[in-house]
Amino acid sequence: MESKTDITFDDEEEGELVNWKVTDGAYVSADAVVLIYDSKSGEKKSLKASVSGVVSIDTTIKKGNKLKKGMTVASLRACSHAIVIKDMCASCGKDLRGKPGTSGDLTEASTANVSMIHHVPELIVSDELARKIGSRDRELLLKARKLVLLVDLDQTLIHTTNHTFKLEKDTDVLHYKLKGTDFYTKIRPHAREFLRRMAGLYEMHIISYGERQYAHRIAEFLDPEKIYFGHRILSRDELFCAMYKTRNMQALFPCGDHMIVMIDDRPDVWQYSDALIQ
Repeated sequence: MESKTDITFDDEEEGELVNWKVTDGAYVSADAVVLIYDSKSGEKKSLKASVSGVVSIDTTIKKGNKLKKGMTVASLRACSHAIVIKDMCASCGKDLRGKPGTSGDLTEASTANVSMIHHVPELIVSDELARKIGSRDRELLLKARKLVLLVDLDQTLIHTTNHTFKLEKDTDVLHYKLKGTDFYTKIRPHAREFLRRMAGLYEMHIISYGERQYAHRIAEFLDPEKIYFGHRILSRDELFCAMYKTRNMQALFPCGDHMIVMIDDRPDVWQYSDALIQ
C-alpha cells in the first residue's frame, strides 16, 4: 500500500450521504464499509475501502450532503503502529515481533516509544499520542483545580520490617508474606489523615523503589477502595533508572512537570528538585 490512498465516490449516479460507518483515525480492513448512501434511484448503497489502513475522513461531508462521481470522501494511510503492547500493534493487530524473536525486536518501524501507564510498561504510544493524552490529562486537572502529588512509600508514609515481633491489639500494622518472607508494615502517624486531605487537592501517584508486588500490597493497605491512588502505582519494576525517579517524568507527564510536587525522604533520587518536599 502506498503512503496515501484516496477513497473516491465512483457511482455513476449522484448519491446522498446517509451515515459514516467508520470514525476518523480508525484502522479499517480492505472491503470494510466506509459509508452508506442513497442513490438517485432510491437504492441504499455502500462505499467500501479498497485496501487496509488508517482512515481519514472528510469531516466537512455531513449527513444529507450530495456525493458525486470522482469526489474524494476519505483517504487511507499505512498504520504507523502508534500504540503497541507486547510488540503487537493495538490499532491494526499486527504482530511486530520477528519470528523467532525477542521482546522489542520488531520487524517493522513503529512510532510508539513512550510508556505512559504506570503498571503496564509494555504498553507504549507515539510521542504525538502521548502529548495528546498528556494535554487532555492536564486540562482535566485544571478543571478539577488540582495538581499532581508523587508519593514515596518507605520512610515517608510507612515503615516496613521483616523482623518478627508481637503484634499489639488495635495497632495500625499490616502483617503479610511476600515470596515466603514475613513482613510487617506500620503506617506513620497521621498518614491516613494526610492522604484524605491531599486527595482533595492533588491527583496522587505512588512512586516507590519497592518491587511491584510490594508496592501494590502497600497501596491496598493504604487505599483499599482505590480512591487516592487508583492504579497510579509505579514500582521499581517500572522505573527506567535504578538511581533516579526523575527519568520516568517525561513519559508520565509529556506536557511538562510544572504541575508536579513530590514527597520523599530522599532528595537525591529526585536530583534535588525544587518541587520536592521532605
